[in-house]
Amino acid sequence: MAALPPGPALNGRAPSSAPAHSAVPDVWTSALFGVALGAANAAASYALYRVAGGTPQKTFYTVVLGGMVARLAVVLALAALVLVALPVSRSAFVGAFFAAFAAGTAVEVLLIQRRASRAQL
Repeated sequence: MAALPPGPALNGRAPSSAPAHSAVPDVWTSALFGVALGAANAAASYALYRVAGGTPQKTFYTVVLGGMVARLAVVLALAALVLVALPVSRSAFVGAFFAAFAAGTAVEVLLIQRRASRAQL
């Protein structure tokens, strides 16, 4: 049987096995963006904790809590930018970000609590 000539839908090109670009954002990529932003926040938190580590208690809290306010402002702005400018799955991004943010915050609280209990001894 003879091959049929390409139809108008193919415009003379061979069919591609690659999936067509979809307007639906990739859930895993969106989740990766969320985890990356949450992990960057946790890394910045730990860096501030290390920088303030050898300082007096009042200076320590000033650096850590002041850094927390600055980090929250930056993270909020970056999360808004990702949600507005990138084609991400909002629920995947926000869910993954929240999970990473909560884990990072839990570690931050434990580190601060450990420092506070050592200072009282």
